[in-house]
Amino acid sequence: MTPDIRFEKVVSGAAGRYVARIAGTDGEAEIIFTIRGPALISAEHTNAPESMRGTGAAAALVEHMISDARANGFKIIPICPYVQAQYKRHPEWTDIRATSVSSEVSASERQHHIGFAAGSVVSSAVAKAHRP
Repeated sequence: MTPDIRFEKVVSGAAGRYVARIAGTDGEAEIIFTIRGPALISAEHTNAPESMRGTGAAAALVEHMISDARANGFKIIPICPYVQAQYKRHPEWTDIRATSVSSEVSASERQHHIGFAAGSVVSSAVAKAHRP
């Protein structure tokens, strides 16, 4: 049976994280990101606790981040090796991949990334994880 995964995006200043939780499973998987500009983030690190390994939560979390980028018009610099590997597996994500910060952006612009207030939960979703 495929687990129901709940997603959440939390932004605090110029940083944030995508979080995935599975009901009845201890821990949470996360992607930590940095806001690099009004329409640019970098995915810095992905982590899934032992209790969530093999559930598809980490891959589903990357897919959720990709969907969020498409829905909200921003691009992602994949710094994390896991996110880089997922990009290699999904050439259809090329349209939202960025390779570097194209220009300097002030801290205030980073804090107001695509209209999200600092310190807030900005999205939440539930999805079924799927394994390839």
